[in-house]
Amino acid sequence: MINTSRLIFALSFLTCFSFSRFINAQSERFIREALQGKLTQKKEENISLKSKIHASSDFFKIDLNFDSFKDGILFKAGDHSQEILIYNAKKEMIKSFEMPYVGFRSSLLKYTLNKLGSGIYLVVLYYSEGRVSYLDKSSRVKTYLLTIRKDVSRENLFFQSGPVLMEEFISKRHGHLLKRSLDIVDLDGNGIKDLVVETSLGVKTVYVLGESLKWIRF
Repeated sequence: MINTSRLIFALSFLTCFSFSRFINAQSERFIREALQGKLTQKKEENISLKSKIHASSDFFKIDLNFDSFKDGILFKAGDHSQEILIYNAKKEMIKSFEMPYVGFRSSLLKYTLNKLGSGIYLVVLYYSEGRVSYLDKSSRVKTYLLTIRKDVSRENLFFQSGPVLMEEFISKRHGHLLKRSLDIVDLDGNGIKDLVVETSLGVKTVYVLGESLKWIRF
């Protein structure tokens, strides 16, 4: 359950708060890099995994909960979706999640790891839904949010769809490109960072983390 005062603060922020700095803000440079398919983490190959799952993608060693032990993320391409496999420090697969294919060349572009507060961590995955073409053409870059509480275990992981950061639409009559920035900042000083999405026109949307690890939009 979300604290009432926190909700009021988040709602009032939408009309009166302006940023002086961005921790993970996305810019035009991000859009260019994203479309080039750059990943932010160093690749670690030839890892022996204690799992029956076989995949040819690279294994990314990353300390997901900042406990000084390297966990892992593996990306697997399926017939209808791209799968994310989460491993603990013992190289045991804990849980898997799916990002569905939408258009041509749907794929993960990059991911970032963020510490939200004491014992709370967030992996933001930037995913291109590819290009959809029929009479018109459209494409989107959206996010998926993997939230972790304390240790990397099945019951402490929550995965959900996140905000869209880029939308492009092209038809014979017109075309448009909408871009949004993502910032991760503690709005109300309670020790847990929130997500703030801002359009190029300055319209802001706040996402607050609930007790069940689900992000709630305001």
